[in-house]
Amino acid sequence: MSKSKSSKPRQGSPDTQARKREEKARRQQRRRRNRILGIVAVLVVVAAAGGWGLYAYNQGEERIRDLTAVGKGVPAVVQVHDATCPVCSELRANVESIEGGYSEEELLIRIADVHTDEGVAFAARHTTARRATLLFLDAEGELVDVRSGAIPPEDLRLLFSRHIAGEL
Repeated sequence: MSKSKSSKPRQGSPDTQARKREEKARRQQRRRRNRILGIVAVLVVVAAAGGWGLYAYNQGEERIRDLTAVGKGVPAVVQVHDATCPVCSELRANVESIEGGYSEEELLIRIADVHTDEGVAFAARHTTARRATLLFLDAEGELVDVRSGAIPPEDLRLLFSRHIAGEL
């Protein structure tokens, strides 16, 4: 019978063992560095996307609050808006839900924010209402109708279509 081989691993020289420990430590360090770089890369992408989203949102907000285009050849709907008013916010959400169906060549949709000088001045020229009010202005900027309250999207679509057709 032959002797069975020992199940103990062979011990290498102290230099070999030290080299293996160093290689293992370098691999672990490389993995940690790669994980950190991956996390940093993801954070950079998220921050860039967030920054771009904020920029685009601000551009849209500036456009929707620009009242200088009203009365320059296109019918307009201007919401007298107070961000602290729940009914105003509901009306704004309802308008937002349908405004994508209208191009700026057929209907301008704007906000007269009562927290800005321009918004207060615009609202004062056209109405005494300070909240949750839609002003319907013709292509020359003349007031043709005023509606108040949280108007449902289906009713807004009908009103907007009638306004574009000059039936208000």
